[in-house]
Amino acid sequence: IIAPGYSFYLFNEPDKKVAKSSGFSLKKNDVIVDKTRIAVLNDIYYYDINSAIKDAAKTENSVITLLENINLGSKSLKISEGQFSINMNGKTITSKNSAATVIVDEAANVNFYDESEKSLITNTNEKSKSTIISYGYLTLDSINVDGTCVVNDGNLLTLKNGTDLACRLNSSGNLVVTDTTISAFSNAVTIENDGSIDVVFGEGSRVK
Repeated sequence: IIAPGYSFYLFNEPDKKVAKSSGFSLKKNDVIVDKTRIAVLNDIYYYDINSAIKDAAKTENSVITLLENINLGSKSLKISEGQFSINMNGKTITSKNSAATVIVDEAANVNFYDESEKSLITNTNEKSKSTIISYGYLTLDSINVDGTCVVNDGNLLTLKNGTDLACRLNSSGNLVVTDTTISAFSNAVTIENDGSIDVVFGEGSRVK
């Protein structure tokens, strides 16, 4: 049994640790079967995205890299605190939660990015009005969002390099757009309660 707080190395990849408290249990003559590793952070593999996010929040500017598509089922990916990045690595994050797929709390500053520009954040619940809800600081860099991102309470959403989504700004929510396009999956940009847009016109920027 691998007790909480301990970790072990995979036999065929000695440079990569399995996340602490993974909860593996072995009996005599058992063979370690490698479960699907969905993310890596600081050379440690994770089988649960929430555990990776919790650990990333402990180290400023750390980077989680997704290794597989993430299906959250009926749950949301909630980011409560920390300043870190998530390299989407061409993967998809999906949820059927009625509120949102990703929720960023006010104590969080998170950057989703993807050099391949193939990643997607989506919500499959027909009753959901938003794919992302942010109360904190959120950057979407080359990320496709199928749905609406809601920015609340005076906080900041930064879009970069081809990110394409619909956006709603509530309660003084702020939006910075750099080298990207805002277009309508639904209502394009909706500004409510003193929200504002600061468009930085780099090459390829447009709002339509």
